[in-house]
Amino acid sequence: YEGVIGAPGPGSSIIVADPWVADVAAADITEADITEMVKESYPDAVVLEYENPVEVGGTEAVTFTIEGAHEDGGKNTVTYVLLFYMMDDVMYEQDLCFTYRTGEGTSLEAAMPEIIDSITIG
Repeated sequence: YEGVIGAPGPGSSIIVADPWVADVAAADITEADITEMVKESYPDAVVLEYENPVEVGGTEAVTFTIEGAHEDGGKNTVTYVLLFYMMDDVMYEQDLCFTYRTGEGTSLEAAMPEIIDSITIG
């Protein structure tokens, strides 16, 4: 839908955006930028983890995990992977978003480290 592929599941979801020409370098993304980026969906977001720079799939990336209130009163944990890579001499960004209900023991929560390690560009 409009450049985004989503895979919803019980208590979790995965969203993959189409790549676009990057308007910022990965190194310039701060924790404050992250809070600003997620504030519409999670105004109470707490950054649990932030790594910049990090390598994911052989390319430069920013990864971070936040926790925020869900509209039904529960909490969501959201891991973002912001990938930056060159294609035809142009720097692109592509974002992946993994969301699961905090503490519900979803398979997505259990597999997050393996999922991030399995990401490849190509």
